[in-house]
Amino acid sequence: MVPEIGAWGGFGGGAGHHSGSEKFAATERLCQVLGQMTSPGSARSYTGAYETSENDGVRAIVTASLVLACGIALAPHAGATSTLSFTVETLEGLTTVHPHPPAGGVGDAYASTLELVNEGMSQLGKGARAKVGTMQFTYTIRRQCAVAAGCVSTADFDTVTTLPGGKVIASGRSIPISSATITIPVTGGTGRFVGAKGSVTISPTRTKRSTYTLELP
Repeated sequence: MVPEIGAWGGFGGGAGHHSGSEKFAATERLCQVLGQMTSPGSARSYTGAYETSENDGVRAIVTASLVLACGIALAPHAGATSTLSFTVETLEGLTTVHPHPPAGGVGDAYASTLELVNEGMSQLGKGARAKVGTMQFTYTIRRQCAVAAGCVSTADFDTVTTLPGGKVIASGRSIPISSATITIPVTGGTGRFVGAKGSVTISPTRTKRSTYTLELP
């Protein structure tokens, strides 16, 4: 059953974590040095380092081995992604209703703004209990069901979340709304969130939590 209007306003809050990877930093530095050593302008100094103890064949083998190692190490890094996951408490602002006849049924649209607040820990560069952003969202009822087996109420969602460093955009059509949580696909973003994928999970008023699970290029 589709909740009352007020039940849809309170989405979001809790604690989360941020994970990333810099596993290849040392290898990247080695490869950068190799690139400088093998560039035309620095060929003399590179060769000179081996002139008293190495012959051309050994130098070629050493250089080829380093290039191969760099290629193996840097290939995964080029397409690597990082994961950012966090949960926030949400405080709802005024909800605006745009009815579509018949009132209270399919086609009715709702719009609101949520304030996102850290609950019990620091995250996103902000302290505990600090405001970290806002979510503007709209949803339109597409299917409304009474409690019956096999019937699932759905709605279209469009959300824009403003966070430190950029915005996260999530939207979807005919998303099920009969369960305790509602998951909306992330479709993109701006700033540090350009190219983001993942999901935003919102929940009814009683839990007041929203969880962001993002994959960043």
